[in-house]
Amino acid sequence: MGISVFLAKVIGVYLVLSSFALLIFRERFKKLLKDVASNPFFINFTGFWGILLGLLIVVSHNYWIDNWPTLITIIGWFTLIQGFLRVYFTDYFIEWNKWMAKSNTALVWIGWIFFVIGAYLTYVGFAYSYYGY
Repeated sequence: MGISVFLAKVIGVYLVLSSFALLIFRERFKKLLKDVASNPFFINFTGFWGILLGLLIVVSHNYWIDNWPTLITIIGWFTLIQGFLRVYFTDYFIEWNKWMAKSNTALVWIGWIFFVIGAYLTYVGFAYSYYGY
């Protein structure tokens, strides 16, 4: 369970901090998405990082059990697949970034989804290491 607790803490805190940045600085992120849409190199670069991070999580934590660690596994697979799609379907992500930059609500929804998942993982990660359950 040690790797699950570690990853829950790291991914949870990362998602909470990322969601705050996304919700507070939404206009800055919309501008960033417009800039990224004109730079396929950045989409490929982040795709290779997504593949690497996804593989690290999937290889070290591929647990399909009826409990919270499965959420970490799903995040790992999602990251791996998303990285693969960024590398091999770059044009799709350029269009997706353009759509996200124009949308008024998409970044808010993503921010809140990141926050809820991150808060849950942070809670279970730190609660598990504190209470040992």
